[in-house]
Amino acid sequence: MFRQILVILLTAMLVTACQDDDKTSIAAASLSLTATATVSATHTVTPSPTTSPTVTATLTATSSTTPTPSVTPTLAEPVLVVTAVMDGVRLYQDRASDSTHSTIPPPVQILPDATSASPATYGWKTYESDHPAIVYEGAWTKISSRQASRGQYHYCVEPGSLIRFSFEGSAVRLRYVAFSNGGQWQLWIDGQLVTEFDNYSASADFGMTEIFTFADGPHTLEVRMLETTNPSSTDYMVALDAIDVYQPVPQTPQPTTPTTTPQPAAHIELLQGAPTIQPTTTAEPPIVVNASVVIAYDENANRVIDLAEGVQGLPVRMVEVGTNRVLTQAFTDSAGFATLEAVTNQSVRLVVPYLGAYWDVRVTNQLQSFSLLLPPGHQPGLIP
Repeated sequence: MFRQILVILLTAMLVTACQDDDKTSIAAASLSLTATATVSATHTVTPSPTTSPTVTATLTATSSTTPTPSVTPTLAEPVLVVTAVMDGVRLYQDRASDSTHSTIPPPVQILPDATSASPATYGWKTYESDHPAIVYEGAWTKISSRQASRGQYHYCVEPGSLIRFSFEGSAVRLRYVAFSNGGQWQLWIDGQLVTEFDNYSASADFGMTEIFTFADGPHTLEVRMLETTNPSSTDYMVALDAIDVYQPVPQTPQPTTPTTTPQPAAHIELLQGAPTIQPTTTAEPPIVVNASVVIAYDENANRVIDLAEGVQGLPVRMVEVGTNRVLTQAFTDSAGFATLEAVTNQSVRLVVPYLGAYWDVRVTNQLQSFSLLLPPGHQPGLIP
């Protein structure tokens, strides 16, 4: 019933509003309204919103770097100190050990005798066992021997005996005799024990100690015999052949410049001066240098060159100092004599290479003569 009333009301309203429309339009409208008038009740259920948890993964990468301490060496203090010493040379530190030592050349085979040498002779020289400066305490005996330094040495077999020697220099070396009856002894320098030695040897041996260096100046050396001996030795014998001493050339002190207080200039005037003439070096003209040498073998140990003692066939050279260039060369004749001549303006040296001996030759036209006496070296002499 309600539907019918509703359709009639709607149809009347449409007819009034659309009177000029044709019947086809009205019929269509009526049909359309009839179809639209069907109302269906629809219940729509809206689902309640569902809360979905959102999982957010946060990755935090934290890099923590711990610095590793590194050890860096610095030069604030020395880490390693190395001292290089030549073979056969021992450094001896005395009360003046902080002084600066000059280079000490090794001694040659034949050294000048301190007895006949001038006190102003510098370099190496030999004090024989009979030199007045060597003082003996105890029962020491002098004995001759062709194998000794200059034909003799001193020995003792009494323990507790000693040798005292005062000298000027910066290095020292002892020559001694070792044998089957050799004992033991100590070396003292300036009241300090330096080292100990054993004089035992199965056969005769003329040996020498190493070189001991110290500050240049006065020193006292002592050789003290011990009451001990080598188990293989038959006695306590200690024998001194000679003492070699090195005395360097004294250094000339440099003059000191007095210090003055600078004062302000009262007046300054600029002048044009003449140019300074620079000195020129003029080389010395070369001259003829003559030198002769005699080399002999002291067969009879009298320290004098006798007839028939000359050494034949030894080469002798004249060389330039610094460059070592050979200027001329000769060989000794049957008398051990050789003469050399060269033209030069350089420093010249006469050298016997086989024996390691040399002499400095002055650059002059005058003949300069040199001699070399070799000590005898046959069979060992009588040894206690």
